Amino acid sequence: MPRSILWVLFIAVATAGLGLAFAGTPESNSERVKKLAADGAALIASEGIEKACKMLRVRNGPYFQGEYYVFVFDFTGVWRCYPPHPEAEGQSIIDLRDSDGRPLVRDMISLAKERGEGWLDYRWTDPVTSKIELKSTFVKRVPGAELLAASGYYH
Repeated sequence: MPRSILWVLFIAVATAGLGLAFAGTPESNSERVKKLAADGAALIASEGIEKACKMLRVRNGPYFQGEYYVFVFDFTGVWRCYPPHPEAEGQSIIDLRDSDGRPLVRDMISLAKERGEGWLDYRWTDPVTSKIELKSTFVKRVPGAELLAASGYYH
C-alpha cells in the first residue's frame, strides 16, 4: 500500500480512537441529556402530552436510548410520562426525596417555574450498579404548560 494511504488510515483510526476515549465523559453526558430534555419539551409543546408521551416511550427512539430518556411531570408533581415504567404514570411523586432527604420533585418544579430550565444534582440509586450515585438532571419547562421535561445521567 502506498505510504499516503497508510497515513490516512492511521489518522482515521487515531481519530476514531479519540472519539471513543471521550464517549461517556461528563461533558458529552451533560450535552446529551440537556438536548433530550429540550427536545422533549419542544415535542410536548408542539404535539401535546398524550401524543408526545407515545413518542417518548419508544425504546431506541430519539427520546429513549438505553439509560437516557425524557421523563415528564406536571407542576402538581404527577408523573405524566415515565418511559422506563409507564405503570407509574398518573401517580403523584410530589414528596419524592433523594437519599439525603432532598425534595427532588419540589426542587425540579421550583427550578422550572423560576428559571425555566437548569441543572439539579442529587444522590440516587443507579439501577445499573444498585449503588447510590451522584446524578445530574437537566430540567426544562414545557413552553405554555405547567409541565417539565427532564433527563439525567449518573456520574
